[in-house]
Amino acid sequence: MITALVLTGFAIGFSRNTDLGWQLVVEWFLINGILSGGATIIAMAHPVTVIATFFAAPLTSLNPTIGAGFVAAGLSSICANPKCAISHRYATMSPS
Repeated sequence: MITALVLTGFAIGFSRNTDLGWQLVVEWFLINGILSGGATIIAMAHPVTVIATFFAAPLTSLNPTIGAGFVAAGLSSICANPKCAISHRYATMSPS
């Protein structure tokens, strides 16, 4: 539903004026990218993960089956493997 509303907004913007349509697309991209990239910076993620999340967020926000967090988690597991102490701490935690 939200995806349809956003895409309808883009279509209305392009039908009124091409410059308005592109302005809406750029604003959508920047708002989603900056907020997601900022969140990954706060989480102290790897720089490649921050960049990938910035570019993935505008696209993944239109698709409800995948989120920018999935992209960030996948890249974090490739770029920055968990430290041994962290892995050991999680492995020894008992379920409550």
